Amino acid sequence: MSASEIKELKEHVEELLDGGEDPYSIALFAITAHFLATATKKEAEKQIAFFDETTMDFDMLINAEEEQSIQLEIYTMYYLLSRNIKMFIKSVNWLPKFTAEQKQTILDWPNSYVLSLFELSVQSSKVTFVDVKDSQKYGLDLSTTELISPKDAKDIRLFSLLVPAENGYACEPPLFSMISDSSLAKLRKISDRKAYELALLKELNRSLDFDFEGDAFDDEVMFYPALRKKGESDKGFAKRLLALDEFFQTFKHYQVAEDLLVKIIKTFPQLFFSNANAYVLLEALHELFYKQSFDEEETVYRSDELAYFWTALIKEHLPEEVAALAAYQIDLNEEGDFLPF
Repeated sequence: MSASEIKELKEHVEELLDGGEDPYSIALFAITAHFLATATKKEAEKQIAFFDETTMDFDMLINAEEEQSIQLEIYTMYYLLSRNIKMFIKSVNWLPKFTAEQKQTILDWPNSYVLSLFELSVQSSKVTFVDVKDSQKYGLDLSTTELISPKDAKDIRLFSLLVPAENGYACEPPLFSMISDSSLAKLRKISDRKAYELALLKELNRSLDFDFEGDAFDDEVMFYPALRKKGESDKGFAKRLLALDEFFQTFKHYQVAEDLLVKIIKTFPQLFFSNANAYVLLEALHELFYKQSFDEEETVYRSDELAYFWTALIKEHLPEEVAALAAYQIDLNEEGDFLPF
């Protein structure tokens, strides 16, 4: 990455902080991005050697570097916290606009991070991650009335890395885990924490070993990678994704939708990667532009859907932008349109 691109990264971090985003969540993204951008050939070789230990596919790593995929971000942050603290400290010292107190909290992450599988619990509008290995509970630095834990919450497992924040914990964007119950039972028997973490990374790689070509996994599931092309602007990326959906091509408030998607791309850069499905995000955008409401039972029923997760995430972190959509929302049956689920 050139000096100008490092400067652009710095300005992007400053813009997010000025916009009121949680500094510790931003630090997770910024530290990883800075390390990947500035690592020497020797440092890169050390990182690749670590990825070899976890059996991460090298081709996937190369393809994901530009886009900062969630898996790459989690694995890289874990590598820095557990294997290369020197480079971690270097990237922390680079962080712009962070206070000395905030940096000190971040510098303690190598001693306090938690990498594991978690079950999601939401009670009294407070989000808690429950470690499936030891049942330890971690309250996230997040409060929301938009997320309601499904009745079968223990059937939903998330893989992530948690770190202490100002109030509770911050986390890397989680990955939905497809690790089997039998594999999980074996992982739980590993007493040494470092051995457990490495075994978990290996098992996750096996569970995420997708084999697909083109834009679809199969004929029944529509799939298009939510992946930014090299050199593509936020606006160009948003236009390309919206072009996938006929609804938005004929939507009378198209510009409003495009502006919102650009804002989403800027706010959640780490959620746009090769294995993320753009159609799920487009479905969430549909919902935001329809006049609708869900009672508690309906919300519980839908709360394990990926589109609902996107909708809740957008409402939580972009409340002003979502509130402004009221002037552009349409009835469910207007012009024959309907929700795509």
